[in-house]
Amino acid sequence: MIPLHSTHRRSFLFAALLLLAGLAVAGTARGAPPVEEMKGSTVRVVRLAGEDFWTGSGFVTGDGRYVVTNAHVVGGDGDGGELGILPDRETGVRARVVWKSPRKDLAVLELERRVDRPPAVFAPKDSVEDAQTVYALGFPGAADDPRVVNDASLFEVKITRGVVSSREIRSRDGVRYYQTDAPINPGNSGGPLCNEYGEVVGINVAKSMALAMVVGQDASGAPVESLERVSRGEGIGWAVQADELLPELDRLGIPYRRAWSRGPFLRLWQREPVLAGAVLAATVPGLAALLLVLVRRGRREKPASASPRGERTGGEKRQGAEKPPPLPDRAFLRGLSGEFAGMDVELDDGPLVLGRDPRASHLVFTANPGEVSKRHCLVRRDPSSGAFLLEDCWSTNGTFRENGERLEPGRPHPLRSGDRFYAASPENLFEFRRKEREEGK
Repeated sequence: MIPLHSTHRRSFLFAALLLLAGLAVAGTARGAPPVEEMKGSTVRVVRLAGEDFWTGSGFVTGDGRYVVTNAHVVGGDGDGGELGILPDRETGVRARVVWKSPRKDLAVLELERRVDRPPAVFAPKDSVEDAQTVYALGFPGAADDPRVVNDASLFEVKITRGVVSSREIRSRDGVRYYQTDAPINPGNSGGPLCNEYGEVVGINVAKSMALAMVVGQDASGAPVESLERVSRGEGIGWAVQADELLPELDRLGIPYRRAWSRGPFLRLWQREPVLAGAVLAATVPGLAALLLVLVRRGRREKPASASPRGERTGGEKRQGAEKPPPLPDRAFLRGLSGEFAGMDVELDDGPLVLGRDPRASHLVFTANPGEVSKRHCLVRRDPSSGAFLLEDCWSTNGTFRENGERLEPGRPHPLRSGDRFYAASPENLFEFRRKEREEGK
């Protein structure tokens, strides 16, 4: 522990109180979602093929040159036609598909020019909870009814609110979804599903629909029948989890903004500000008293001083300045996708085993354990060279470098800072990082 001297007493206490006050203000400021920023990131996606016209939703990412949407919004490879977005009623921007996954029903478009829109901020699954408030943004086609609204309304982003009904939904192909009761309709496809902080947690993709014969009226008022899609149930919609998209953006080299993880206090403040305020009020006096004790202890612990001749006050003479021993470097694994996305795990001299068996592994997979072996792979330091090595433990589905190269089981592979690998699936992507340890850490 570093002693605190009396000269820093007031400033230190004041800074600590300011920090607590800042946390309170941050929680209060996020009491309402940043609606304008969410709307600014959301754009209408259009597809033209001859006289046919389709419209969906999307949102901006990267440096303003990329838009995320659904694969079914951009159509199949043989559909032809033109793609673009309509950022406002005066202009349109052409786009091309740079990546598409029918399995995930996701696509990334590159625009012919940058648009002045705020890029979305992504929040991973570990920040999402059941019953959490979410907002679906986009351009539902039913809201474009020309009998009701004018042309200007076509460019106004529509927002609906609901909750996460379940965060543990998977498609038949293993794609992870959120189920939500936030109302979505045809045309919302590809738009963002945001949390209360305005961060994208998912991409709206579908709702429970069925084909039905509907009786309407023609221009003269006569009854006319048509086959249309209608809702099969109330409040049942799905959004692809953002974690399914982020590894693809990494592979494409498209930069994106990621949300900071929030501690339990800020999450409590968001949901129960009165209770959080009571906790804060009860904590501040105790923290101030603890800091005061540390300050008084620091005043009593004065460091020994040296004489001008280089002699210590205890009479021990220096034999010359000794060079301090070099500090060991730090190494860690950073989760880039899957259930460990955003997590940093520091490595030491012992092996770090990745797998699904808690008795044999240190980093235990629980979200999709069928793909990962009980003892899948490990990272360890070579005691002779100090290098870190990656080794596949004869896993069933393999350990791979980011480029898809499968590692030979049982053979150590050296890791350099920045190297990436995944266990069984690109959904379990990790990055190895190494840097010199700083003084005092």
